[in-house]
Amino acid sequence: MKAQQGFTMIELMIVIVIIGVLALFAIPQFQNRTASAQVSRVVMETSQLRSAVDICLLQGSDGTSCALGWTKSNLIADDGNPPVASANNPETKQSGLVVTFGTDTNPSTIEATLGDDAAAVLRNKKILWERSPEGAWSCTTDVGEEYRTKGCDEEIGSQP
Repeated sequence: MKAQQGFTMIELMIVIVIIGVLALFAIPQFQNRTASAQVSRVVMETSQLRSAVDICLLQGSDGTSCALGWTKSNLIADDGNPPVASANNPETKQSGLVVTFGTDTNPSTIEATLGDDAAAVLRNKKILWERSPEGAWSCTTDVGEEYRTKGCDEEIGSQP
């Protein structure tokens, strides 16, 4: 006689419990890694604007006549109403991205607000690049410490 082949109910339940325990640890780690990658991406995208701002400032251009070469980012907030360009603020075509040109005494800034396509823990958080009147750039953010990237790991407002 041939014995039946297959798994017993106990064996199947043990496998399901093992998969559940692995998922219990893997899913939060995956979500944290995804959020960290999104922060890194926005930091990198906005850091590219530093060169455009530097060039415009060195050419003596005001914000409205400066071409930033910005392509919209799905991680940065966008309500469909871009900020109106002004003397010190060029058109970015995205409401969550504000670039302000400084003066001899005021810093230039690039401020990105994370939008609805970012991880839930990142929504409405900011990444701020600030250029001193001397030309040195620094990055600060208000995202949680566990999501920060090297080069942008200071809290907004913590720098002198």
